[in-house]
Amino acid sequence: MSGRSSTFVKTLTLATILFTSFLLLAQSQWKEIPVGYNMPKSAMAAAPAAPAPFPSTPKGANNSTYAGEGRDPNHPWEVEFHGGGFFNLGGEGGGTAKILPAGAVFTGFGGQSRAESSYMFGDGAILFNTVGTAFGFRNIAPLDPLLASQFGQRNNGPSLGMRIGRDLNQWFQIELSADWTTSAVEISDKNLLAFESTRQSVADGFTDLSNFSAGPPASAIADIRRSEGSQLFWTGVVNVNLKTSGKTVPYLTFGGGAVSRLGPTPHAAILGSYSFNNISQMDIVNIEARAPRTQGLGVLGGGIRYYATPRWGLRLDVRDHVAPNSINTLLTATPNTPPGAPPAALALSTGGSNRLTFTNDPSFGPSTLSGPTIHGLKTFRPDGITNQLSTSVGVFYRF
Repeated sequence: MSGRSSTFVKTLTLATILFTSFLLLAQSQWKEIPVGYNMPKSAMAAAPAAPAPFPSTPKGANNSTYAGEGRDPNHPWEVEFHGGGFFNLGGEGGGTAKILPAGAVFTGFGGQSRAESSYMFGDGAILFNTVGTAFGFRNIAPLDPLLASQFGQRNNGPSLGMRIGRDLNQWFQIELSADWTTSAVEISDKNLLAFESTRQSVADGFTDLSNFSAGPPASAIADIRRSEGSQLFWTGVVNVNLKTSGKTVPYLTFGGGAVSRLGPTPHAAILGSYSFNNISQMDIVNIEARAPRTQGLGVLGGGIRYYATPRWGLRLDVRDHVAPNSINTLLTATPNTPPGAPPAALALSTGGSNRLTFTNDPSFGPSTLSGPTIHGLKTFRPDGITNQLSTSVGVFYRF
């Protein structure tokens, strides 16, 4: 290769190296120039603003989430469903018994007698036993002790209920509740034994009367519904928290409301009948223990809430429902002396108006068993108070 060619190649190689170095240097300098460098202010103002940082909390999230233990103050409402029982603590006092009037004197077959609504109580039992003793009849054990006392008592029973409440502040909560319990009014064993004694004595006394007149044996049938009804409690109370934090919060309860009686009432009835000489008569008596349909009451109690979470929990509650004792004793008596044929009459007397008269025809005058029908006569009105203690365990939710 000639000297001229060698010099040309060297020159071309050096120029290539210098050009490449220049391009690399220019590229590195361009990347390091900041945005907006040496740009007019008008261009900077027209440029779009930089996007805001991505929010740390998703849109719509609740920023008041409670992270502590115990009650969540951000959800003041509370609903609860519970079960338990009601227990009668007694507390009944005495009462006032009604004096049953004597039968009105009338003059009929054989002389004077007294119009009685029944031979099972009051003046009717006195008259039957006075005359019957003289003729050898067994006496009737009158119902008077039962009519002059409280015939039925409230018993115990399971219950179901619900409550809804709202916090007024961290110390006080108002609450409405409804509780249904099977606690019925029940006739005691003692009263049932006394009632059965009367029923048997009526059968014996009426049979002796029928046998005296050559009639068939008499009968006395009992119809008893010993335990009947249920209760519905409607109450409004204020709960006072004894502490305001923690998973366990005890409280006291004060308030009042009403209780409603549901369903029928217990009763015991005797249907006594006798028949002789074409005379057939029936003596029907019913004793009922009836509570008011609705009555007011007061509420005292307390309990404990356990917050498994700030919104869910368990609750143990005890309350005393204090109300007037008002289970009255009511009497119904229905004498039945239908006409018969042929006409007949019989009179048994020990003198004066102590006379038992039996007729089947108005021409002979009325029978002794012809007094007025008695319907729902209140023979005993109790006084004092009743205490029904409720205990319940429930699950509540705050919202």
